[in-house]
Amino acid sequence: ERLLLSILPKHIADEMLQDQKKEASQKEMQQFNTMYMYRHENVSILFADIVGFTQLSSSCSAQELVKLLNELFARFDKLAA
Repeated sequence: ERLLLSILPKHIADEMLQDQKKEASQKEMQQFNTMYMYRHENVSILFADIVGFTQLSSSCSAQELVKLLNELFARFDKLAA
């Protein structure tokens, strides 16, 4: 909880903490994780997790990893434009 509150606005951290308290059965029925999106004029904020990143980063070269991340962030930039 302290970690969330140290990096996120309180209202978002509170919402995430509430979602964590959902019953396990509700979470098992979800196909995707909850997305926390809020629209603000002239601002784009993205919090993303690359599932399996540690394994991915250990299985490719630094150059390949940088290229992959650059391509991913370019896609994020395009979506935000």
